[in-house]
Amino acid sequence: MAQRLATEYKKVSLTLKKGQLTDFIRLFREMNARIEEKELDNGDYEITLYDYNDQVRLTFENHGEYYFLCGHCLFKDRNLAETMRKAMTAFKGEAVVDRIFSSFKVEYRYEHGTIQSIREINDKEERLIYTNTDFSIQLQKIFANDEVEREILQIKEKIDFLLDQRLEKNDHLNLDHIDRRLSKYVKRLKQLEV
Repeated sequence: MAQRLATEYKKVSLTLKKGQLTDFIRLFREMNARIEEKELDNGDYEITLYDYNDQVRLTFENHGEYYFLCGHCLFKDRNLAETMRKAMTAFKGEAVVDRIFSSFKVEYRYEHGTIQSIREINDKEERLIYTNTDFSIQLQKIFANDEVEREILQIKEKIDFLLDQRLEKNDHLNLDHIDRRLSKYVKRLKQLEV
C-alpha cells in the first residue's frame, strides 16, 4: 500500500461563528494535537498546529459575528490531516484537498462539507474515482440564489420611476421614449415572473 507523504488543503473556505471557533479548537485538542492559539490586535484569531517537524498556521479573519479561514495549508502529520477533514465536514467547509503519494495524488473536492468528487492524478493520466450524484446541495444553492428576486425589485423600481416621469412630461417625444422603456421593462418583468 502506498505511503501518504502529505495532505494539502487548497482553496480552503471555512466560515465559523465565534462559538464554532471554540468547537473547532476543541476538535483538535480532543485528537491530542499540540495547538497554540492567540487573538491578534485586529481581532483575527491565529491557530498554530504542531506536528513532528512542522507547524501549520491557520488565520481566521474576524468579520463581526463570523471568522473566515481562506487559503491553503499542508499537513505532513496524518492525525492533523484527519482532524482537519473532520472539521471540514462538521463545519461545512469547501476545499480542494490533495493526498500526496510518491508517484500520484488523490484529489478530493469538498462543497458544503461533503465530498463532491475524487480523482486520482499521476504524470500520465487523471481518473475519476467518485462523483457525488446527490443533487440536494446544488438545489440548496439554487434556492438560496435570489438574483431573480433582486432583478424583479430593480425593474419594479425603474417602472415606478418611469411612471412618475411620464406623469410629469407633456412632450410627446419624451413620452414615446418613456413608453418604449416601460414596454421593455414590463416585458422583462413578465419573463422573470413566469
